[in-house]
Order: sequence, then C-alpha cells, then structure tokens
Amino acid sequence: MLIVLIVIGSSIFIVLTVSSSFNNSTPIATPVSSSRTNVNTVSSSSASTSVNTTSNSPPAPGMRISVPLYSNPNGEWNQVVSSSPTTDILIINPNFGPGYSPDPNYASAIQTAQQKGINILGYVYYTALYNYTKAQTGPDIVILNPGGPAGNCYAPISDILVTFEGDYSDFINHYVADNWTVSYPSSRFWQIVYNATTLSQVQNAVQLALQRGSGWIFVTNGLSIGVNALGRLPPYFCQEVEVVNSNSTCSSTTTNSSLG
Repeated sequence: MLIVLIVIGSSIFIVLTVSSSFNNSTPIATPVSSSRTNVNTVSSSSASTSVNTTSNSPPAPGMRISVPLYSNPNGEWNQVVSSSPTTDILIINPNFGPGYSPDPNYASAIQTAQQKGINILGYVYYTALYNYTKAQTGPDIVILNPGGPAGNCYAPISDILVTFEGDYSDFINHYVADNWTVSYPSSRFWQIVYNATTLSQVQNAVQLALQRGSGWIFVTNGLSIGVNALGRLPPYFCQEVEVVNSNSTCSSTTTNSSLG
C-alpha cells in the first residue's frame, strides 16, 4: 500500500492506494487489495503544440516540478503528463476532498499519468496519521507544508517540506530561510510561488528556489488569496518546465498562451 501525507498550512494530507475506479468512499485506513491500481490520495485539515523555451541559466538537473492541479481531468492534465520526468508529482483534488462516488475519468487519467512515471497524490480530508503511513508496507511519500519557516522537528516526519508558499513579491522581498535546511539535500524541500505573471519572474523564482536549496518548485500566475489559484495550470506551464529543465518537452493545450 502506498500512502502519502501532506500538510498545507494547518492542513494535513494523507495519500493512500485506492481502487482503479477511484472509489472515493474508501476509508483512509481500509486495506486495499493488490489487484487495484495504485493511486495516491491526499488528505487535508486546511490539437496541442510544442513549446520550447530555454532559460539563460538552467537549474541543476536534479530540480523537478510538483504540480497541485485541482481540476477535473482535461487537456491540462495531458500537459502535465507530457512534461514528465521534469514534473514528477501531480496533486489532484476531485471535490475539495475525495468525492463521493467512483469516477472512471479520474481512474483513466491517473493510470495514464502513472504510466509516464508521475506520482499521483489525491486530496482528501483527514487527520495526521504519519506513524500509520510509515507503518505500511511498500513505498511512501510524506510531504508537510507549513508554508514558511519551520523547526527542524519537521524533518524526521517528512520526505518533502514546503518551505515557502506565497506571492512572488513576498518570495523576492520577504523570504525567510531556515538555517537548518542546509544539512539536508535539496530533494527534501518544495517552494510554491503565486502571482508570477511574466516569464522573467518565473525564471527568477526558479533560480532563487534553487539557490535557496529547494529541489521542488511550482510557479503560477494564480493569486494565493481569494480564488482557487490551483484550479488550473498557469498559461506558461510549458515554459516553466523548460526553465526548470531545458532538455524537457511539454505539450501545451490550445487554451494556454506563452509569455514573451
């Protein structure tokens, strides 16, 4: 069984294996038979074209993108899948939680993403079960998200820690680093930046995240307050993928536009 726990702000996410039909009524602690498709679920207490854009100073190859995309399966999902392996994690949110019935559209889209090597995390409401998560057999991923400076007490109970979640302006002007993070590899940290509206801001955010020791990044033009900033991909997602890894490919949707 694969279980993932994520915390967003004061929110806690648990990810576990569910059936290939994505039966959202499955309780978090219910064992799932090995015949079912591995789908991670996250719990919380809070006609395409190719786009190729190369950053002047691309980050190290180890940096990757983790995408929270709270929309139903659509062309943007295909865009994320096409950006693998630079995009390695996709967090889904069927109904501000797991929903109430099986959804074959999710099952098919999840299976496609997994076949491309993307780890799928599903958003569900639940409480902290870190010890339960780690007690299960098989692989697991645990992500905690204080969204800002946090004590190193979080390190032993997480695989990835979100050290920043906020607007681009705050990321540039008010970022506060945790000195203890230098003792850990960059793959342990993720930074999420909202309200970045130009390609130069995307490039700057990616470079700063790299300099600040983050091995995971997600930059979006969505606002962090007042709207669902994670309801869709930013229009420049494929360009963001290329900024993170200039050797990547990404298939953009026709509704997405590029930045100059």
